[in-house]
Amino acid sequence: MYLLELFSAKEDQVQLVTFLLSAGLAIVVLLINQMFVNRRSKRDFLLSKIEELSDLSIEYASVCGELIDDLMYKFENKNINNYEISYKSLRKINTVIRRIELICELYFENTGFSTDNYHVSGFQIIEYLDKWKQIGMDEGDVYALFESAYCLIDKREEWLAEISLNLAKRCGH
Repeated sequence: MYLLELFSAKEDQVQLVTFLLSAGLAIVVLLINQMFVNRRSKRDFLLSKIEELSDLSIEYASVCGELIDDLMYKFENKNINNYEISYKSLRKINTVIRRIELICELYFENTGFSTDNYHVSGFQIIEYLDKWKQIGMDEGDVYALFESAYCLIDKREEWLAEISLNLAKRCGH
C-alpha cells in the first residue's frame, strides 16, 4: 500500500520504471559477462591440459627411447648377457601412460586413447632379445627390430600429437 502511494505521481512512476529497466539491464549484462568469463576460463584450462598432454607425449617418446637405447647398449656390449628391462624404466613409462590416460578420461571424451596401444609389450625387440640366438636370428635381424621399435615410438608420438592437435582445434584454438 505504501509503495502505491509513494509512486502515485506520474513522474515517480516514470522514475520507477526507468530504475527497474536499468537494474534489469545491468543484471543481464552482468550475467552475460559472467558467462563469457566462465567460457574463456574453461577454454584456457582445457588448453593448459592439452599442453600438458603434449608435454607428456614428448616425455613418453623420450623414456621409451631411453629404454630402447639401454637395450641396444646391452646388446652391443658383448660382456652383458642380461637384457632385462629396468624396473625404473618400466615405472617411468607406465607413469606417463597413466597420466595421459587420466587427462584424456577426465577432461576429453572420445580421444581414442587406449593404454594397450602404448605399453612396452608392443615392442617386438623386448620379446625376441633374450632368445634371438636360439631362434636363429642374426644380428641384422635384431638391429631391424631395434629400428622397428624406434619407428613405433615415433608413430606413437605422432598419434599423441594428433590427439593434442585435434583437442586444441575442438577447444577453439
